[in-house]
Amino acid sequence: MPETSPPTEAERRQAISDELERLEESAKYSAQSQFEQAKRWRLINLWLGVPASGLAAIAGATALVTAAGRVIAGLVALAAAVLGAILTTINASHRMNQAAAAANAYLEIQTAARQAREIDLPAWTVEEARSALAELTARRDE
Repeated sequence: MPETSPPTEAERRQAISDELERLEESAKYSAQSQFEQAKRWRLINLWLGVPASGLAAIAGATALVTAAGRVIAGLVALAAAVLGAILTTINASHRMNQAAAAANAYLEIQTAARQAREIDLPAWTVEEARSALAELTARRDE
């Protein structure tokens, strides 16, 4: 079996640069995905919240306007309550905020990886570069 020599400093530096670039790209696509999730949860929140509020208003107005509309008002109020319960259970607004926060965290990692690769890497020792890569990878994994 042939003996292989350890990588040179230039080879290690290039490998770190390549890995920082992969990390940057991964963070970019993860951020985009999380922003899309935030949009979906915002829409779900609107699709359920607006009809629930509207139905509750209609039920209240119907009950106040005419005594004969009590059954209709009750059914409309029940529909509003069901939509409100679904909205509360899935907690769309919280999920939307979580997705947006995750997307912004990925953008921070993307920016840090790009800056490390393009600005800091040439001045760092290989050990410093490796340490920075490990820290960014740990942030991404969180």
